[in-house]
Amino acid sequence: MDGMREVNVFMAKVAQECGKNEECVSYMKEVINQGRPLSYNERNLISAAYKGIVGPLRDSLRLLQEDNHDYDVAGPIIEVSELLSSKCDEVINLIRNSLLPSVTEPEVRIFYIKMVADYFRYKWEGTPDKSRPDVAQKCKAAYQEASTLADTSLPTYHPLKLGLSLNFAVFIYEILGETSEAYELATKAYTEAGTGINQLSPESKEEATHTMELLNENIQLWHQ
Repeated sequence: MDGMREVNVFMAKVAQECGKNEECVSYMKEVINQGRPLSYNERNLISAAYKGIVGPLRDSLRLLQEDNHDYDVAGPIIEVSELLSSKCDEVINLIRNSLLPSVTEPEVRIFYIKMVADYFRYKWEGTPDKSRPDVAQKCKAAYQEASTLADTSLPTYHPLKLGLSLNFAVFIYEILGETSEAYELATKAYTEAGTGINQLSPESKEEATHTMELLNENIQLWHQ
């Protein structure tokens, strides 16, 4: 069983290197079906693969929704929106049904719950107006759940906690339209992290530093 797991993880890495994110996800689903928790690297692998699938769909939808088209794009908008929503549901259901139930470690739970929230946020982008409030509420609830757990389990300078605060603040600003609340959250996360990132490993410090730069950019933007 372990040998097959190693083969699937290896093939998932190969698929990702080749830009074949759907194949990467397929191999990782085989790993998940074996029932053992994913390692740190395995979690990041499937997370990156889904980002590689959903990211282009989000970009395509934004392009289609621009107002400068000389032709009817209603059909393609519906098609891309439905595909985006379907892929987001796939991620959310995979996490909730196959990954989260067996996890007790707080940091891992935060990783998965944050991912659920992120994909509800992406799903919102492709959701019809009448259904958006429901998706937004589910997204907010997931971000709040992850944040509550992070506040009691992770140091303020932890890259995962900083990334969670960044994404939650973006959700509050872009989807809820609450600029002051988004500004306060981003400022709090940035200030509390402070110089604590110097305690991190070089790799984690690089990730945390990049996230703090993004937080600071948003702070400057939202303060105007």
